[in-house]
Amino acid sequence: MTQNERTAASQQQSQPPAKALMEQVQTRDESQLFDGDDTMFKHLVLGLKIYGEYGVGRSTKWLFHNTVAQVHSVDSDARWVKSVRQACQHSDRLHLQYCDVGPVGDWGWPLDDTGRDNYAHYTTAWWSEGIKPDLVLIDGRFRVCCFLTSLKYAKTGTKIIFDDYFNRPEYHLVEEFVKPSEACGRQALFIKTTDTDQKDAALDRVIAQFQFIKE
Repeated sequence: MTQNERTAASQQQSQPPAKALMEQVQTRDESQLFDGDDTMFKHLVLGLKIYGEYGVGRSTKWLFHNTVAQVHSVDSDARWVKSVRQACQHSDRLHLQYCDVGPVGDWGWPLDDTGRDNYAHYTTAWWSEGIKPDLVLIDGRFRVCCFLTSLKYAKTGTKIIFDDYFNRPEYHLVEEFVKPSEACGRQALFIKTTDTDQKDAALDRVIAQFQFIKE
């Protein structure tokens, strides 16, 4: 989900938030994702069975309509969860979680720390239910923690796409555990390897360090 999407939604002051967001989801050009850096994503989701996503948005709706995958997604903004769920007609193939991290602003950013006890529920999302996606998109809040949590619990061979990766060096510390295997514009592709399983203790330590980093 891009910053432009979130900003546009916040500017819809004359309508109830859920209605404004619903209209936005319905009227935007759904064919282009991630400001055009979507070639790798669209290729990798072909034939996908289980998809995991941090950050509900246009990619959620696109994947739902263009694949037969079971879609698991989590977001900190209840309005986005409601609007996308409605746009997808409440399908039982769509498993959207709203995680209450307290009051949020643009892009689901927590405005304070009152919901900090729930941050871990956001990052573990479907993993805590034993769901093992074939591909995970990192495109929401707590991105470093979400990435490392995914790396810890994913099965070997799982692909992880990290959006906005190459233009935000603050994310690059994840390369202490795994290097990008492919790039598409601002997005990086990582693949869970067997040697990652030997780093669980280190992963746990860094996950704890980044649990409260909202970026």
